[in-house]
Amino acid sequence: MALDGDAWEAVLAVRDAARPTARNHRQAMLDYFFELRGDRCGRDDPAILAGLGSMDGFRVVVVAHQKGGDAESRAACNFGMPQPWGYRKARRVFALAARLGVPLLCLVDTPGAFPGKEAEAEAGRMEEKG
Repeated sequence: MALDGDAWEAVLAVRDAARPTARNHRQAMLDYFFELRGDRCGRDDPAILAGLGSMDGFRVVVVAHQKGGDAESRAACNFGMPQPWGYRKARRVFALAARLGVPLLCLVDTPGAFPGKEAEAEAGRMEEKG
C-alpha cells in the first residue's frame, strides 16, 4: 500500500530533525520552568519532561514527551519512548497538579511506550506490588 502525497508529507514532517522538541516548546511558551525528576522509586526517565512553570503570569504544571534534538540527545531520551518509570513520573506530577489546583499542560509527541524486555519486567514487578 503506497502512501499518498499528504500522508507521506506528514511522515516526513514528524521525522524532520529540525522539528521542535518539548524543551523547545517549553522555552517558547513558559516564562519560568523548574524541572521535576524521578518517579520516587529511584528512577528517572528523560523521555518525560515534567515540572512547574509559569505562562503569562499563571502557574502551570507541565508534562511532555521529550524526543531530543540531535542524535545524542535522542538516544538519551530513548527516542521519546517512555519506560515504566517515565509513566510513574508523569503520574506523580499529574497528582501534584491536582493537589496544588494548578492547570496541567501536556504535550504528547511519542511513538509509544518502549517495548523492551526491561520495561516489561518492570511493569510486571510493579503489578505484583499492587
